[in-house]
Amino acid sequence: MAAFSDDTVVTTHSIAVFAEGTYAWTDAFSTVVGVRVSRDSLNAVGRDFTAEFAEYADKSWDSVTPHASLIYKFNSNLNAYFTYSQGFKAGIVSGQIGTPPYPQPASPEKIYAYEVGLKAATDTYTANLAAFYYDYKDLQIEIFNDQVTIPENASSAEIYGLDFDGTAKLTDWFQLRVSSSWLPTAKYLSFPHATAFVPPLGPGGLVTDNNYDASNSRMLTTPVFTGTLAGTYGQNFDWGRFEATGTVYHSSGYRWEFTDSVTTSPYSLLGANLTFSPNANRFKYTLYGKNLANKAYVQGALPTAATSLIFWSQPREIGATVGYSF
Repeated sequence: MAAFSDDTVVTTHSIAVFAEGTYAWTDAFSTVVGVRVSRDSLNAVGRDFTAEFAEYADKSWDSVTPHASLIYKFNSNLNAYFTYSQGFKAGIVSGQIGTPPYPQPASPEKIYAYEVGLKAATDTYTANLAAFYYDYKDLQIEIFNDQVTIPENASSAEIYGLDFDGTAKLTDWFQLRVSSSWLPTAKYLSFPHATAFVPPLGPGGLVTDNNYDASNSRMLTTPVFTGTLAGTYGQNFDWGRFEATGTVYHSSGYRWEFTDSVTTSPYSLLGANLTFSPNANRFKYTLYGKNLANKAYVQGALPTAATSLIFWSQPREIGATVGYSF
């Protein structure tokens, strides 16, 4: 069985140059074009409890990632845009060397992103709506296998959906804020060599399958829907300012492992803040409440064949803070 490394040093360096330019074809229509050229390097040395120091990774990668946007202004309050961009994330390696054969770096992750949207803003409201499609190549994920965290690559993956955020000033003293993300599709298109923990259950736990075909399955830790609704009451008085904010957050849930051995069920969180800012001094006093409904949900997990380490959410928290403005 592999052991946690006794001492590991992972060193990364990144250098980049970038340029961007904007050209206005008319008063309403403009184009933005840019490019980033970068070089990333990674070196890792380490040892387990019984071995000498060994170098187990020494890699470098070059990338050229362009982006371009088309922007059309309908008027001073509303515009539409289309953006194409490429992204690059350098390779990663485990911070635990374990025992030979040593873990190798995962390949760089690349993304080809397409987005179209609308942006609106007035004195009383703002609204931003975007539809997007992300095409991933060599998507990086990390799994916890035999006491060692190992990075892997999915050959390809795709995500598409909608994002929305907005504010509405309903009165001089009350404002609403809303944000949401809907991801009907977030899946690995090709991932024939994933690591999963599958039946049958034996004396040592589940069976570790390092050639599990996760192609066309939903991505880990990716909820279909998340949303936040917040309302703020704020008013000035002779003695100072008072603000009260209430927040509701909802997640549709997600999974931590390909065979659903560990999942986070749908959950909602309630929060609140009461803030007092007296005119007599520069102090600000805040009473706050987090997870007021005391909802328990799986906030983190390290699934393994033998057992799964589960990290539960923080319970209800009520407290106070004092701030001072200089």
